[in-house]
Amino acid sequence: CRCIPYRFKCSSDGTISDELEVLVISSQKGQKMMFPKGGWELDESIEEAALRESIEEAGVIGNVECELGKWYFISKSHGTFYEGYMFPLLVKE
Repeated sequence: CRCIPYRFKCSSDGTISDELEVLVISSQKGQKMMFPKGGWELDESIEEAALRESIEEAGVIGNVECELGKWYFISKSHGTFYEGYMFPLLVKE
């Protein structure tokens, strides 16, 4: 699952604007930028996995919102099909 961490920009006086900031991270396998992603464990929901991955990979905590969509892909290491899910994550910390 992947998440798109975002927040609304805050001015120096604490006023929240309608300007959106989106967080991307650098790929460990090259010069690419990407959204935090990873698999989920059997004892967690997909939403819990999205939140965990955002903490582990990007260091942000927030609220996982409604699913944006899903897709199917083939694992390079296992050669089997998996489902991928995308969620917005409103960053709180």
